Amino acid sequence: MALTIAAPVMNGDEIVAAVVAIVSFQEVFKAVQQTSSKSARELLDGGLPVVFVVDQNGRASPTPTLQ
Repeated sequence: MALTIAAPVMNGDEIVAAVVAIVSFQEVFKAVQQTSSKSARELLDGGLPVVFVVDQNGRASPTPTLQ
């Protein structure tokens, strides 16, 4: 699964190009499937992702490890 992000490049009112990025979720899915006893700080310091589930208002949803 991937996410495509695009933004127009403008010259005045005219679109002259587009910047497009495709972000793969492969590494995120691998990290989410693994359990870890490391803290969020240890994960971030190690260059690993910290994943939060958010609701439609952008608030973090409680999980068993999030008090």
